[in-house]
Amino acid sequence: MTCNQCGAQNENAAFCTRCGGNMQAVAQPTYAPAPAAPQYTPQYTQQAGTATAPAYAPQPQQPQQPYFQQQQPQYGYPQQVPVAAGPAYAEFIVRFFALLIDEFLAFSAAGIAYGLFVLLAMAIGAVTGGGEGGWVGLFFGLFLGGTAATLTYITYFVKLETGPKQATFGKQMLGIKICNAQGGPISILQSLGRLFVKDTFSLFFFSAGYIMAAFTEKKQALHDFVASSYVVKA
Repeated sequence: MTCNQCGAQNENAAFCTRCGGNMQAVAQPTYAPAPAAPQYTPQYTQQAGTATAPAYAPQPQQPQQPYFQQQQPQYGYPQQVPVAAGPAYAEFIVRFFALLIDEFLAFSAAGIAYGLFVLLAMAIGAVTGGGEGGWVGLFFGLFLGGTAATLTYITYFVKLETGPKQATFGKQMLGIKICNAQGGPISILQSLGRLFVKDTFSLFFFSAGYIMAAFTEKKQALHDFVASSYVVKA
């Protein structure tokens, strides 16, 4: 039997022959203390390619409302944002008197142009002794004179309507002008087409094309509809 104290071998002895220890006592096993669990704080690392969530999520921005739209105030009733008023169209009576002035001025200028060629024909006749110049005078007096008078009449309207003031002298006197759908001056082709319809189709059926301006929504006459033009206050 092995001694629990010194480890000597003893046979059938109650006490150890070396140290005298009690051979009958049961040795208490000793156990080594269990190692303490390591204390650590887990570390969270950010993986590549991932974004860290912000502490406070940004608030989504509210879309802005158009300017010309009903807006809701903080208190009270809804308020309507004022919308810019459209153009003021010229009244029929104002256009009528402007037309009288323009026709007088245009025909006067055309008459002067025609008269100059008649005087030229008379001068040729006086030199040649053939009255008004015979065939030469007839050519200068009628053909060239008539052509000059027509071109003068057309130029009066086209030049002034497409110019910076967008108005003939008659319209300028009464404070109105001609414009396109965008408010700018009309083109030369628009002015020519408008003049042609005004002096032809608008005169049919007792000037019904002119009288239309008194009853249409935008005060347009027949020639205004054809040329896509408007007569407004300047």
